[in-house]
Amino acid sequence: MAGVDLKPYADLPGMRARQLLGDACCLLWVLASCWAGVLAHRVVSSLAEPALHVAEGAGGLADQLRDAAGTVGRIPLAGRELEGALSGAASRADSVAAAGQQQAELVADVALLSALAVALVPSVLALALRVPRRLRYARRAAAAEALARRGGAELLALRALVGSPPEALARVGADPLAGWRAGDPQVVCALAALELRRLGLHSPLS
Repeated sequence: MAGVDLKPYADLPGMRARQLLGDACCLLWVLASCWAGVLAHRVVSSLAEPALHVAEGAGGLADQLRDAAGTVGRIPLAGRELEGALSGAASRADSVAAAGQQQAELVADVALLSALAVALVPSVLALALRVPRRLRYARRAAAAEALARRGGAELLALRALVGSPPEALARVGADPLAGWRAGDPQVVCALAALELRRLGLHSPLS
């Protein structure tokens, strides 16, 4: 309803306690999912360490081979051949280093995706189940409270007739629908109070 404030929690202690407990459980579930996502990222990221070690070792070896190639290149006669062989070995070491770096980057991507999946999927499901329900209650409770303040007992009574279980309606009277149709103030007031209690609200109605 446009212009209606939200009332997230009930007035009655029992319902308010259940709402707070449900919200706390939802929040803990989201926090636990995020922590599980962090752990998943750490575990998967650790798989990249061997590839990083290979990349670092191969890169260092390539640098050493290039230095050696530059040194032996100055040796007469066989220097050129040795330089070529060492340069070729340095290029192959560079290829190994590049492959190790690519593998490490791939593992990092997988770690990020794993963390997001572990953290977001349970969190989104929990919030999708909890938040719309809580918003519906907050709107209905605020609207009912506003109706009660404005003297809208008849509409509240009608909502009670539609939404309350038969056993609750039976406690109002033998035929609460007939009493509501006849505009019986006692029946209307009892039904309106029943609707407010169903939403966990104090009744200002007399």
